Amino acid sequence: MRQYQSSLVLVLLLLFLGAAPSVLLAASAGRSIASRTVFGQERITLKTSNTPPVVLSVEVVDLALRPEGGLRRTLPENGGLLWLYPQVTDQPLEARSNGVPVSVALFDRNGVILQILELEPCNTRCPRLFPKVAYRGRLEVAGGWFAQHGIGVGSQIEAASIRALKASAE
Repeated sequence: MRQYQSSLVLVLLLLFLGAAPSVLLAASAGRSIASRTVFGQERITLKTSNTPPVVLSVEVVDLALRPEGGLRRTLPENGGLLWLYPQVTDQPLEARSNGVPVSVALFDRNGVILQILELEPCNTRCPRLFPKVAYRGRLEVAGGWFAQHGIGVGSQIEAASIRALKASAE
């Protein structure tokens, strides 16, 4: 019964936030709200104080469901991956099997960017990069994308999945 009530609250919250129908189906089925197989694409907005907002299409991945998640071999020019963690983490990142340069923004539960890392392609003996911050999620885009769009530490990522993640933690 408790799971049913939680799912109902989540569905109502997502409806209020304007979530896509596939997200509502996932929530009503009692699945994690950011499941890779259910969420698919989401449009997010990145805001900073000195540049206009930037809209980006991302694939949302919930690491509570996919703990082995890692970097992709390719990323679309105006797209990326939004990784959500079940709790705060400081786990290192690797660019293993990554065929292209990748920029990674680490963010807190409110979507505020805490650190940006640049990862170069690597196939063997890849270095592990240890973040200087504990983070709740990461946004991966093509190398140099954040700098090209004026996005930096302190910028805000706005996304329905981040709002729902924050609401479920409260």
